[in-house]
Amino acid sequence: MRRMMSIAAITLTAGVLTTSCGLLDRSGGAWEVEMKVTGDKVESISYSLPDTSREGGKAEPSVESKPTLPWKILRVGEHGEAVLTVVPAKDGTATCEILVEGKKTEQKGKPGQKVTCTAKLED
Repeated sequence: MRRMMSIAAITLTAGVLTTSCGLLDRSGGAWEVEMKVTGDKVESISYSLPDTSREGGKAEPSVESKPTLPWKILRVGEHGEAVLTVVPAKDGTATCEILVEGKKTEQKGKPGQKVTCTAKLED
């Protein structure tokens, strides 16, 4: 029983150390990407990350309609560009933010204006 618990603890520790807190192994070209949106009255959020398995290296954007704010998502992306676009309601405002391995890109919009954040995923 102790041996099984020790093996489970070692496996769990190894998993946490290789996937958490920005400690991803980037030897394969992967980056931890956190996307955030704050504001009020947002109509939609769309985001995309590079996907080298697809022709042209770009993934189809994912879209969320009328999301609950604040909104946040954590993904792993490959070499290229991460894009986050927010469409506020006519009188709404929004701020988008992308963090790549902790480095922040942020854009604040004016009422009713679409806001786009981009971030490079590269060495």
